[in-house]
Amino acid sequence: MLLRERFRRLKPLEDLEVDLVRASLAHPGALPPPAEAALRWSIGLARLHTLQADGGDLPVEEEIASFRYDVERLLAPLFEGRTPDLAGAAALAPQLAERSRSCRESLLRRHEGRLDPEVLDREVRQKQLVLALGGGGGVSYVYLGAFALLEEWGITPRLIAATSMGAILGLFRARTLHYDPGEIFGVVRSLSWSKLFRVLATESRYGLPAALRLYLRGPLGRWASHDDGSPWTFRDLPIPMLVTLSGIRRGMLPRPLSYYEQLLDPRTLALRPWLLRTKLEQVAHATAELLARPQILRRIHVGYEDWTRDFDLLDTVGFSSAVPGAIHYDVLRARDPMHDLLGRLFTEKELFRLVDGGITDNVPARAAWRYVQSGRLGARNALVLALDGFAPRLSTPVWLPLQQIADGNVRSSGRYAHVIRRFTRTLSPIDLVPSVENVMRAVKRGRSELAAEMPLLARLLEPLPPAAQLSAP
Repeated sequence: MLLRERFRRLKPLEDLEVDLVRASLAHPGALPPPAEAALRWSIGLARLHTLQADGGDLPVEEEIASFRYDVERLLAPLFEGRTPDLAGAAALAPQLAERSRSCRESLLRRHEGRLDPEVLDREVRQKQLVLALGGGGGVSYVYLGAFALLEEWGITPRLIAATSMGAILGLFRARTLHYDPGEIFGVVRSLSWSKLFRVLATESRYGLPAALRLYLRGPLGRWASHDDGSPWTFRDLPIPMLVTLSGIRRGMLPRPLSYYEQLLDPRTLALRPWLLRTKLEQVAHATAELLARPQILRRIHVGYEDWTRDFDLLDTVGFSSAVPGAIHYDVLRARDPMHDLLGRLFTEKELFRLVDGGITDNVPARAAWRYVQSGRLGARNALVLALDGFAPRLSTPVWLPLQQIADGNVRSSGRYAHVIRRFTRTLSPIDLVPSVENVMRAVKRGRSELAAEMPLLARLLEPLPPAAQLSAP
């Protein structure tokens, strides 16, 4: 089955479970814990489509079709109105608990010797947290507060899908299973504009030219390298990661390369800072030109296909952060393995240049959901938490054109997220190298704005009881 069709079938059930738990938290005592567990068991079982079994994947979607139909028919109407019918849901719990046990036992009997009961139960009982992190320059520092808060609640993400600055910060979360909030402050203290950016005339090989060149290996290399100095690839990460790139197809660039290189000259802005808004509008216009025709751009998620997991991490997040006409990233090192990998990517995708992933997928919740449903994480029961700091805000009109461009694809991809947090108080997008004090402020804001969702996230990620403990009729 196509993943698009699978999404159409599964998302209503996934949303139903979130609505049920949210309503239960909002009305304490209205839905007893055993009843909530029984209802969630039925939803989780109805959501199954493929299970790991001896001999490979085992499709079960058609076998439980009638059960799935009954679960949706009985439960969905209770949560469609403005006031959920928790009393009605509680009354249904014994019936659905019995139906869940019967459906589970039927599956195990039918596939006895091939389907492990622990595999089936784990798929229903245990969710995995998946993070989808948006870009937007300095706004993304609020995610550090979210990382710290999740760690305090004992929640470790099992996959991170990220774009642009979100990918750079996501890399620091993905490099260890347990998050150390203090590490990022050491990183920030070591950064400076002169280390990260240079205004130099240099070759453009894979990236779209711009006056401002981004250099990540010098200031960040030691956090993404082995002891022998060799760079980390996606295979080295304890937490799997996907990073979004946007590829410009061959023969599709609407303007000459020189136009983008001269579009946003920081030396001119240093003398005439009042031109910033005008220049950003020109950058937004150049980006909009790329989006004007769907055939110009390709959305790419490095780490999704197995062979792309050999990509250099820093190079990948660098390309993902390369804003057209503003920031250029490239790989110019001689005899580097990335040349062969990029050559293959450019050939297979028919590319001319790489640019900021935020143009095509700023908060890659869809890529994260598809990755989970493909079975690459080993289980398909996941909670996708999307974090977006670059949503349009009238309070920051200078950034509004670029925010509106990103918002278009965020709304499309955001349908695949189960919980979305759009941060309203962030650092400025241009605050790419903030002071420690500003990072601390961003962390505090990130923690504060995500805190309201933590009870919901914790409840959804808490393992359900075994089937034998479900309430009896």
